[in-house]
Amino acid sequence: MQKKTFFLLLFLNLLIINLFTQNSFNKDIYNFINESVFEIVLKKINSDSLKYEKPLPYNLIPFSVRNDDYLSIGTAFAVSQTTFMSAAHVFFLENESQFNNFYIRDKEGKVYEIDQIIKYSNLKDYILFTVKNLKVNKTLKVNYKFEINEPVYAVGNALGEGIIIRDGVLTSLTPEKENGQWEWLRFSAAASPGNSGGPLLDKNGDIIGIITMKSPNENINYALQLKEIHKDRNNLAIFKQKLIYSLPNMSKKKPCYFDYQSLLPKNYLDLKKEVSHEFLDFTENTLNSLLKENKETIFPNGKGSLNLLHSVLTSTFPRIISEGEDGNWDAYIPKETKTSELNNNGFIQYGNMMGIDLIYFNKPDDIMLNDLFEDSKLFMDLILKGIAFNRNFMNQEIRITSLGKAYEEYEYYDGYKRKWMVKTWLLEYMDSKLLSFSLVIPNGVISLIKIAQTGNINSGYLQDMKALTDFVYLSYYGSFNQWNEFYENKNYLPEVLKNIEFSYEKDKKINFKSNKLSFEYNNKFFEITDKSYMYLQLSYLKEKNEVIWDISSIVVGENKDNKNFFSIFKKIKPEDGLKDVFVNDWNKLINKQFPYNNSAHQYEGSTYIYKLHDFYENRKKDDLNYIYFTFLGMEGNIPENKMKKKIKDINSKIKIND
Repeated sequence: MQKKTFFLLLFLNLLIINLFTQNSFNKDIYNFINESVFEIVLKKINSDSLKYEKPLPYNLIPFSVRNDDYLSIGTAFAVSQTTFMSAAHVFFLENESQFNNFYIRDKEGKVYEIDQIIKYSNLKDYILFTVKNLKVNKTLKVNYKFEINEPVYAVGNALGEGIIIRDGVLTSLTPEKENGQWEWLRFSAAASPGNSGGPLLDKNGDIIGIITMKSPNENINYALQLKEIHKDRNNLAIFKQKLIYSLPNMSKKKPCYFDYQSLLPKNYLDLKKEVSHEFLDFTENTLNSLLKENKETIFPNGKGSLNLLHSVLTSTFPRIISEGEDGNWDAYIPKETKTSELNNNGFIQYGNMMGIDLIYFNKPDDIMLNDLFEDSKLFMDLILKGIAFNRNFMNQEIRITSLGKAYEEYEYYDGYKRKWMVKTWLLEYMDSKLLSFSLVIPNGVISLIKIAQTGNINSGYLQDMKALTDFVYLSYYGSFNQWNEFYENKNYLPEVLKNIEFSYEKDKKINFKSNKLSFEYNNKFFEITDKSYMYLQLSYLKEKNEVIWDISSIVVGENKDNKNFFSIFKKIKPEDGLKDVFVNDWNKLINKQFPYNNSAHQYEGSTYIYKLHDFYENRKKDDLNYIYFTFLGMEGNIPENKMKKKIKDINSKIKIND
């Protein structure tokens, strides 16, 4: 901040005080304020890895701010020649941040790096620290006595524009909210963002408290009495935080208390690193406890889970298995999704649910699948082509076109051995991170994306997203060419698909082989071309008292523009407690009742037929825990004898090993 602006503000403030208060300070008090009250500033991050659709209008930023190498965020004041005090929340030591270098700045604009933390409490919201290469000659007196309804003065770096003084009245004492362990000072002097950590002075200019909180309308604000600091043990950092931990897809909550202490003095960066790691461990342990304690009421054991375990859902767009308002678990998609077209048959379908962006990315034909998941810049640039992500800059919404290469890249396996690509990008301008979890699919990727403050991503949302991957419901779709390419990149396949052999001979035939079934198809009933497709519907299934993620049906179609296809379904025997519709359907299946009686029927211009696989012809019904059957659909009114012959031929090419 320029000296000229500072002295102008100070002069106006002093003029107001002299005109409207009977207890104006003498000249010495103002000198002491000038010498002992400082701005707290952060070194600006000069790098910006983002690119925009047009240049950012830096000329709209006020000159003094534009040319300042620092961000002014709070206030500190000297309590001795070498010791300084402020509000703990100004330093946000519990959270990791891209802003790491803290300084104090004096009235001349000189900055001094903060050095050692010597006393700290985020509960009471204070911090005592030392500064490198600074010794203060004048400090304000401390007064532990005060009177309600007497004048007080809030001194601080209001709105980050330098130290000013504003007057008011000490209105009352207010117990802290949780347990009433101490009483806050409440006062009416205005306190703006940036005042945090500044001194609250009595009518004589003596310090009676640290300004900690402001009300939205700035009429009733709060300060911590200095005597409360002396009650705490010296050379100790106290971190206490009451939390209610939950995952966004469930109603279950876990009240918890982060309670950690660290011996001081310590360099503030070392303390920040130590505490952020402790908080990360705490959140991970809390999450694990939440899931363990509620295991019997969370999917796959919670209310409604059995219905989902016996259902086959079509879902190329990722669903999140969540607890509904009725308490039942089901697989949900966002209430609203949008689709953006890309070049060369590519598109992005997206929607937001539970504060997470869900994305189904069908890649352009000219982009290789390997390039999409290996080149993080290409991946995110294409996402940003389809989804508008704007930066608000001086009240202008400017579209971001690139985040550059990912800041972090690694792999994560969920509980069902699906391999997720985890990538993060830094958004330096707002101290945030973009976190993405992506699964490779034959025609592109699906992604879960979250944007939040850097520390909140690292110590909270990252763990949440890992946990949510176990609740993602997804099917795999692609043309035969896309499946060929998909299997050329086996390193990114989920475990259940790694042992599958798939091949497509152009315009001739396909072969599919797994440890449970195999089949081939060779143009007999409809032509197969590069436009033909295979659809693997993967579901959460219960087998031998274990919930697995496995193939529940396979669909092979001529092309997406007609209804010629055949499919192979695996039906699980219903358990006790399932809805009648599941039991009735199973009974129809094993008793070969319509529609499973190998008879053709017409619907909306196409002909359909179901048939149990011959593998089950001589098996006892009571011994069956699951059954494979085939479903054939052909456009037009096809005679029944032809449909029976076609589905018989299909079944003859299917071998059941399960």
